[in-house]
Amino acid sequence: MKAATFGVDSAVGNSEEFYLPESNAMIRQKIEEIVETEGPVAFDRLARLITNLWSMSKAGKKIRERVKKLIPSAKLEIADDRGIDFVWTKASLNQVYEGFRIPVDGGYKRGMDEIPTVEIANAARAILRQQIQLPAEALMAEVARSFGFQRTTENMRSHIQAAVDELIQSNFCRPVNGDLILAD
Repeated sequence: MKAATFGVDSAVGNSEEFYLPESNAMIRQKIEEIVETEGPVAFDRLARLITNLWSMSKAGKKIRERVKKLIPSAKLEIADDRGIDFVWTKASLNQVYEGFRIPVDGGYKRGMDEIPTVEIANAARAILRQQIQLPAEALMAEVARSFGFQRTTENMRSHIQAAVDELIQSNFCRPVNGDLILAD
């Protein structure tokens, strides 16, 4: 488990400069820096961070298209996860991702839709390793708490359930009478 390090540098340009072809290299560089620091990162978050760097308040369709077009395909890749686009470094996509990031005090707290399934599964895996057996609802609540949430909404449950389903399919745990039990 590691702390999520989220943040944005000071502005590097304005909205007019954002659309200039001369800004392409700087936009690509900032995209790479953000993904290297925060990756895997939800594309919507990446677009918001880039928008902030160019002193704009909203990542509308035109901005999002420009950001997506400028993602350096040689180093980064967009992967669909639960219908959400996440941007990964190609190197990290080709490795086993074992960590999960927790919010730091006073820092940015990602929404559950900004956390890839593998990271949610890694949190659930860490909890099950400690507890051996938990009711499914208790595991969901613990996973949500590990990402800084005090309550578990239906939306969060669906994201966490996708991760739990992956753990069951990989034989890491098994469901028994409403509990999830660490597999032997």
